[in-house]
Amino acid sequence: MISPLPDWREFDMARLLLLLEHKENARLLYEWLSEKYEVIFPGEPQRLGDSFDLGILDGPALDRLAGMVAARKKGEEPLFLPFLLVTSRQNVGFVTRHLWRTIDEIILTPIEKVELLARVEILLRARRHSVEAENRYFALANSSPVGVAIFQDEQIVFANEIFRQLHHEVLGAGKAEKVSKLLLAAYPPGGKTSEMGYRMELETKTGTRWLQCSDREITYRGRPATLRVVMDITQDILYEHELKQLSQRILDAQEQERRHIALELHDQIGQMLTAIKIGLQAVARTAESLPQTTAQQLEASIQTTEKALQQVRSLSLNLRPSMLDDLGLLPTLRWYIDQQARQSSLPIRLQTNLSDSRLSSTIETVCFRVIQEAITNALRHAQATQIMVSLYQEKDWLIVTIADNGTGFDVKAASQQATEGHSMGLVGMRERVVMAGGSFQIESSPQQGTTIHARFPLDIALPTYSMKETKS
Repeated sequence: MISPLPDWREFDMARLLLLLEHKENARLLYEWLSEKYEVIFPGEPQRLGDSFDLGILDGPALDRLAGMVAARKKGEEPLFLPFLLVTSRQNVGFVTRHLWRTIDEIILTPIEKVELLARVEILLRARRHSVEAENRYFALANSSPVGVAIFQDEQIVFANEIFRQLHHEVLGAGKAEKVSKLLLAAYPPGGKTSEMGYRMELETKTGTRWLQCSDREITYRGRPATLRVVMDITQDILYEHELKQLSQRILDAQEQERRHIALELHDQIGQMLTAIKIGLQAVARTAESLPQTTAQQLEASIQTTEKALQQVRSLSLNLRPSMLDDLGLLPTLRWYIDQQARQSSLPIRLQTNLSDSRLSSTIETVCFRVIQEAITNALRHAQATQIMVSLYQEKDWLIVTIADNGTGFDVKAASQQATEGHSMGLVGMRERVVMAGGSFQIESSPQQGTTIHARFPLDIALPTYSMKETKS
């Protein structure tokens, strides 16, 4: 059962428990206190374990009930449950042993009525203030926009309205007992909790729901308990999924546009430049009848056309190598790495344990783009003298690593610049990998080189053989 909040309307008639073995003092206190308060004797059905606001004892009763009094006070924490001791001046040693442990105030015999009423009222005010403080906490919890609950002994001892409503909607449970069982079953694996938070994915009749939870171990009513804060993030997850789909569509459209432009460059402009070159070469074959200056200009035009043709071919291949679609990732990487090594005069090595079997189109494209971006960055900015690319399968994962011995950089600072829009290379690589279902990590520091790791889950196992290396 979910415990209700304390109701302090009863403070108009606070409840006092008399535990005095001295009968005359008990009679006297009952007479004086019953005018203003509800006074309970232990001989009635109410006993030490029942509800009261102030306990009044004498020495013999405290000596006999000290353990029960201490347990009852601890069980009320963080609420303050006061106990008043009626004693004589001769029992100073006894009072010293118990003051602030099991009792909170003393009154000496013979008892003065005015002093008694004053001390009782002071203790009841302290009691009232502690309850009001807890009520303010619970009121704050009830006004919170997130679900808040306290678990203790496999039961929910407090749940705010948002928590009740959230779990009624998510779990379809209307009764507190049913909610409790379902919530306890939804604890993290092994019953472990973390203040850092975790997500729970629940299958309900209305579909999948996601909850963001955070648990903290606390002490409640003097005993260990768990405070749980819960948010329904289902809509956020759906928006995130839609955003990923949109980003993927944008990347797909970008690749399609790259493919289209590459084909246009190769098939249209490339062919036109080839035609121009052939025409110029045909004219050059009659150069004997042309003035020398004209012949030299013609030869220069042929060379310029050849350079333009090579540049168009290079642009077409860099935009979207046709062999990536026709032959797959490994042949394309071998060609690309060989091309970059020749142009930069740097050793670039490729290690792999994969055969030439095809991967999914998405993974092939993402792997090529990540490796392309990493090599470009290493050549342009890192002043690297060697680059290593490794591509291998480990069980059901494809592991891609690109390492260079260049100048390196501060990863945290670079990531901050990327979020501010100053450098999109790192962001682009990470987004591509994540959207393909993989993970992305950069290791780098100034003057220590850079290593980029990307991991992709594989739906099916790929044929592998011993690690082989290609040097360019």
